[in-house]
Amino acid sequence: MRYLTVDLFEDFQCIAGACPNSCCIGWKIPVEKNIFKEMQRHEEELGISAAGWLKKEDGEYYSVILDGQRCPMLTRENLCQVVLRLGPEYLSRTCSLFPRSFNQYGGVVERYLSASCPEVISMLMDKDVIEFSVSEDLEPEPEYAHMQLYQFESAVRAGLVSMLQEFPQIALNARLFASFMILQKAVGMYQEHRLDIPAIQLEIAACLDERNLYALEEKLNGSVDENARFRLLSQLPALANEFALTGRFEGQVQRAVRYFAEVDRARYLSDVEAFKKSCCLPYHAFYSNYWVYRIFADTLSIPDYEKSKEKMIYIGMKFAMFQSIALAGFAEHGRLDRTEYLSIISSLSRETENNAYFRHLLAARIRDNHLVSAAGLLLLIVT
Repeated sequence: MRYLTVDLFEDFQCIAGACPNSCCIGWKIPVEKNIFKEMQRHEEELGISAAGWLKKEDGEYYSVILDGQRCPMLTRENLCQVVLRLGPEYLSRTCSLFPRSFNQYGGVVERYLSASCPEVISMLMDKDVIEFSVSEDLEPEPEYAHMQLYQFESAVRAGLVSMLQEFPQIALNARLFASFMILQKAVGMYQEHRLDIPAIQLEIAACLDERNLYALEEKLNGSVDENARFRLLSQLPALANEFALTGRFEGQVQRAVRYFAEVDRARYLSDVEAFKKSCCLPYHAFYSNYWVYRIFADTLSIPDYEKSKEKMIYIGMKFAMFQSIALAGFAEHGRLDRTEYLSIISSLSRETENNAYFRHLLAARIRDNHLVSAAGLLLLIVT
């Protein structure tokens, strides 16, 4: 079996009680039947009956009964009593693996981490560039009927990653716009029944030409409509506020809703420029890493152009949404520290990646209201 692994996967270590947004609070946590039986055997050590904190779901699975949204096994210090009293080998599969994720595609297992974990966002903020590795073991590789398509899509994805990583001196908006152009060219070739890897690599090479990118950046710089950007950014916190948010993130979203309802144009333009200089510049590498990571984790389907375009819009909309919420926080305090920024990004990722209701409604709202085109969105993101 072959494995394609993002470097964060190997480097990740849970920070347990130091986590600002614990995965043991507020989420449904599935537990296997054999773990339930172990909890029955060790009721005395844990000081609670298994039936007192685990309920039967369907057949082989149970789920944690959340006590005030907290797992009953979570101490006041946000440490797991199962680990403290029994050992990590007694954790459920979900608890032992999260935030690790696996996606088998084209006979290759792709390994990455969920961006809803604050420590994953922190790692993305600390890295200059994301790297990938390929490895193999002795497990047999499953047969895959569409290997040519997988290889074509892999070549396209590699081109998108190169676009985002190799030209940090080019504005992110221009690199994203060029990435979308690569995706469009790939879809066109597929529709012509040409899964020609050398041909798409030539197209990618043309997009990766530095002179062409500088020309594109200059052209796009004069294309940003601040009125359109304000309309987009002002809609996003209000959109998020319609969903059942709780805790710190709810307060951050509501603050952003108030900001866009009350701010005048002059103050908004001043805030955006200050936000770009004092906040966006220090996180320049993170923005590239975020997009690379999302493109890697959110598989883009070349055969389904509308689905691919929708995914690009969805990634861009989440990026624009956390920027709009961060802008409001920055405007209120004149600064935005890393802890606050990390909280906004990880909380939004948590809501969209692990809350199917939020994700589906957000995608439907984007689609039904035609908030923005894919290309237009990539121009309007504040970076």
